[in-house]
Amino acid sequence: MIRIGKISKDEEEYYFVFDKTWRYVKLKYKTWHSVRSIRYLEGEIDESQGSLVKRVYKRRNKVVSVEYFLFEGDTLKDIQCSPRLKLSYGEIYVCETASLRIYRFDNRYFEDKNSLMEYIISSVRRNMRSRVENETIKLKGVLEGESEKAYLIKFDNKKLWVPKSIGIYYDSGDVEIPVWFAEKQGLISKRDNETKVNSEYKKMEEEINRLIFEL
Repeated sequence: MIRIGKISKDEEEYYFVFDKTWRYVKLKYKTWHSVRSIRYLEGEIDESQGSLVKRVYKRRNKVVSVEYFLFEGDTLKDIQCSPRLKLSYGEIYVCETASLRIYRFDNRYFEDKNSLMEYIISSVRRNMRSRVENETIKLKGVLEGESEKAYLIKFDNKKLWVPKSIGIYYDSGDVEIPVWFAEKQGLISKRDNETKVNSEYKKMEEEINRLIFEL
């Protein structure tokens, strides 16, 4: 038995079958449940054997997971995926079905190569940006005060409290702080940060381009 609709106050569950395009699965022995805001249909899948089924689970109107199954007998069986391409930032799996080729990467499924590549490129850039932002840089500053938890430092014409938990002041006048903090406070340009991310990304382009030819 499966449920389709709003199965609890904050949860929704839907099942689709691939029939040239995605549509709701057909059900037999159906029962309609409706209690206050909870409304869902319960029943047994009434589709041909070997049908590709997609389950979409939502919580608080946000998609939490998307899973794919094959309808065999009276049950839903996980689709089988095999490793196809190993990259430095993860491994891509291909799930072959009679209806559709599906890709899996980073515990997510993708129904076409373009959406897979878009996700990987976005993920790679996001990880690079996070790494760059969490690096530290040294800037010149003048110590004008200090508390138990922070330094009061003058950078050119700007005074800032720098938390000791993220910054270090040296007797030489150097202040070591994370890139993200320096950027947020306007001590360095966001453009400089993005330039570094782009430079790092270009080093990965050749590997990313393998997706086009090897999948």
